[in-house]
Amino acid sequence: MRKGVDFGYWAPSRLAGPLFAFALLLTPIQGMAAGLPPMPLADLVSSLMPSVVNVTTRRLVKPPSSPLNASSSVDNSDHNASATTSSTTVGSGFVVDPDGVIVTNNHVVEGAYSITATFQDGTVLSAEVMATSKLGDLALLKVNASHRLPPVHFGDSSTVHVGDTVITIGNPLGFGGSVSGGIVSALNRDIMLSPFDDFIQTDAALNHGNSGGPLFNMHGEVVGVTTALYTPIDAGGSIGIGFAIPAYCAEFVVNQLMKYGVVRAGEVGVQLQDVSAEIAQAAALPPTSRTTGILPGSAGWGVIVTHVHPDGPSAKAGIQDGDILLKIDGQPIGDMRAFARTIAVHELNAPVTLLLWRDGAPVSATPIVHEWLSGETVDRAALERSRPIRSSTADLGLRLAPLTDVARTARELPADQSGVLIQQVVAGSIAGDRGLDAGDVILKVMNTPVTTPDQVLANLKEMWTEHRSMVLLLVRAQNGLRWVPLPMPKNDT
Repeated sequence: MRKGVDFGYWAPSRLAGPLFAFALLLTPIQGMAAGLPPMPLADLVSSLMPSVVNVTTRRLVKPPSSPLNASSSVDNSDHNASATTSSTTVGSGFVVDPDGVIVTNNHVVEGAYSITATFQDGTVLSAEVMATSKLGDLALLKVNASHRLPPVHFGDSSTVHVGDTVITIGNPLGFGGSVSGGIVSALNRDIMLSPFDDFIQTDAALNHGNSGGPLFNMHGEVVGVTTALYTPIDAGGSIGIGFAIPAYCAEFVVNQLMKYGVVRAGEVGVQLQDVSAEIAQAAALPPTSRTTGILPGSAGWGVIVTHVHPDGPSAKAGIQDGDILLKIDGQPIGDMRAFARTIAVHELNAPVTLLLWRDGAPVSATPIVHEWLSGETVDRAALERSRPIRSSTADLGLRLAPLTDVARTARELPADQSGVLIQQVVAGSIAGDRGLDAGDVILKVMNTPVTTPDQVLANLKEMWTEHRSMVLLLVRAQNGLRWVPLPMPKNDT
């Protein structure tokens, strides 16, 4: 049976065919200080819900090719394989700053041209990307609320133990404000998403849409950011194996993004390999050099240098290929992921003391931790340039036509049906975002009946001139009548 790691964001149209991919988190909350007994679960959840948001994104995608498009005699020019369409996906997030800063996963918002955050009370706010880290799979969003928002706070994930009770709140499959609970199933999980993997595994139910949401301990502290789930390819949902970025890692990334707009991680210019029992035996490592309290996936013998980058910090400190690194600043090294994490968060341009094993004897070296130049150095301008261009931003994306007798017959409309035909909706446009589709009929703009395209355009232009931010259209669609709130393009005149 095929299995895979799946990111927990969800596109509504994929309910029957979920996405499977390798892709790519200490001030106590008021009244729940660490050390105090946890409050009843229902009260705890109630206090946390206002800080968790549903994240909805729109992105432009190319639909998969279909053999029908190549052979059908029907004109499929509006739906051919190369056409770009707009897709909706959902994820989760949580407030970390009362001024409107929200944490979510990078993969939830990557490539999105429109992002909204929906709060427990139904408030929907437009969100902008402040900063993002692809390697850390975290992003910061900013919303402008009319009041200060209730934040949650990171806890100490180093105190998390297998068997601890945890809860998660998120937006699985678009069912916002959903709570699930479970235990910590394992620690230090390596799902091969980065050189630093140290995921918390939980059996709390995670599904598509949970990505970016908080994993709470029973004191209401965020001990992880839910990121991925492990599932058989034919299951499509939670089987009780989900993963969260631990809080210590998430907090480091968030603080770096808040301070610099990018993650400035450290490195010392070496490539490493875990030391197995056989390597330890060949190197004559004494049994006392093995790390105690070994985490899952770690042999506990340290790491061996496979390559020293010329002119890098380690080369300048005299570190050689074949050296075995046993300790960093006096702390044992469990595996190469632990080494990479420790160096990444170390103070930049400062020395780090390494205990090595070379030729049967211990040796010390003190390389200077440099900024990881091969890491993420994308500035905000580059971030803006990397976002996909949204088509038809200059207008609403509506292409209109008179409602003729031929059109009424083709769409099985009453002979006396009046209004204006929507002939085309531009993919990724404002109209497309609001669910308008070709074949819909506009009956009114606000409370004004319309019968020609010019009337629709004149009324919309009047609303735009009046600096209206939203206009209502009464539309007859296939499923009946509905009012569609249509955001107006910004008028800076």
